[in-house]
Amino acid sequence: MEYRRRCMPPSPQPYPVLLILAMIFLVIGLQWFFSCEEEVESAEQNMGLVFWATPVVLLLLVRWLSSMEMSPTHRCCRTHCRHC
Repeated sequence: MEYRRRCMPPSPQPYPVLLILAMIFLVIGLQWFFSCEEEVESAEQNMGLVFWATPVVLLLLVRWLSSMEMSPTHRCCRTHCRHC
């Protein structure tokens, strides 16, 4: 018996399908990016004062706390304190 090998046509490459899917994901990704960018910009406008005021408030709080005088019972003297 003679063994005959059948010729199978080569399978088509998936490049066109991959290109179309890449274009779809690109369009969807750009739409998502621009919608998120608009939300971030509106949040920045609303939170701008808070972002500016927070460091100033923290600086004032630290300055106020460092300028407070400690009561005599809480003063630490190296000659009498074991913790220092």
